[in-house]
Formats: sequence, structure tokens, C-alpha cells
Amino acid sequence: IRDPYNPYLYSRRSEIFLRQGNYKQAFRDADKSIQLAPDLYFLYKRRAAAQFHLREGDAALADLAKAMELDPSDFSFTWISPAVVASYPSAEVRESMLVFADNAIVGGAD
Repeated sequence: IRDPYNPYLYSRRSEIFLRQGNYKQAFRDADKSIQLAPDLYFLYKRRAAAQFHLREGDAALADLAKAMELDPSDFSFTWISPAVVASYPSAEVRESMLVFADNAIVGGAD
């Protein structure tokens, strides 16, 4: 990273790692970006995506809640598709993720 104090660089690299399926590194970079800019809501969504794929469902839900707290107007949770959620081993987390997605969609309909 050219500028180790730029959260956007870590965030962008985290997105690339997510697309490559390198979820541990995606989490590390998303976490670093949050340390640098804790008020940027989309960073929490990125870290939640990594956590979900790392099977850390409760942490992912907490980060999604934080993202919604920081910007309740953003409802772009496209990675929370029924197919992705169905792949999660915990029925409790699957249900919570679907409820979260439903609430985001209903909240965005206003």
C-alpha cells in the first residue's frame, strides 16, 4: 500500500481479495480500513462480507448493523442473496441474515 493511512486503498484491496475468495486477507484489509476511518459505513459492509464467508456470522451481522446505523439510506446488500445465505451452515445465522436483508429492503421501500 503506497499510503498506509488511506482507508480507501485498504478497502479497494479488500474488495479485490473478496472477489478472489481470499477472505482472510479481505477481512484484514477491511479491518485496517475501519481502524483508519471508522465512520465510513461501506467499510463495515465489506468486512461483514469477509466475515460471512469465514463463517463468523454473528460478527458479520454486527457489522451490517453498524453499517445501517451509520447510513440507514444505503440498502445495497447484494451479496446477501438467498443462494449465498443458504450456503451458511448455521440455521440461526441463516435466518438472521434473511431477516436483516428483509428489513433493509422494507426500510428502503419508504
